[in-house]
Amino acid sequence: MNLACFKEVYLATVPALLRLARRMTGNEFAEDIVHDAFLRYYEHYRWVSDPVVAGRILHRIVYTLCIDQLRESAVKRDAYARIMAEEGAQTSEYAADDDDMTRIIRLRKAIDGISKHKQMILVMRYTEGLSARQIATQLGISVRTVENTIFRCINALRIEMKDPDRR
Repeated sequence: MNLACFKEVYLATVPALLRLARRMTGNEFAEDIVHDAFLRYYEHYRWVSDPVVAGRILHRIVYTLCIDQLRESAVKRDAYARIMAEEGAQTSEYAADDDDMTRIIRLRKAIDGISKHKQMILVMRYTEGLSARQIATQLGISVRTVENTIFRCINALRIEMKDPDRR
């Protein structure tokens, strides 16, 4: 696809794509999703020169990215809840005086403090219920690396939950 055709497709489709993304995910992620869709389109479909076909492809990419964003948001919420449930017994001794909402907020902050890669491994383990072997296969890393990452993350979260002011 040449630059003129790409520009034509961009100008013709951006308003509709932004409306779709905003409707599905809200204003916060809409522009990022549309820009990511154009990057993916250019990487995979640059040989498509028909603007109508390009518009349809972009619409589908935006739709898929919106669904992924919604799933990721739901997965994070589920992961927080599952980690809290699993770690509830260990955390209850030092969080007995905190109400549940405060603990959830502290856990969210602690989880947000770890890298995206580690968050992804925790989500795969605690939300999707995958084994260390399945996670390792999907990410192309060793089983031991997955096990160590989970162990270190859980320990870091425990420490953060015990003493959130230690930073």
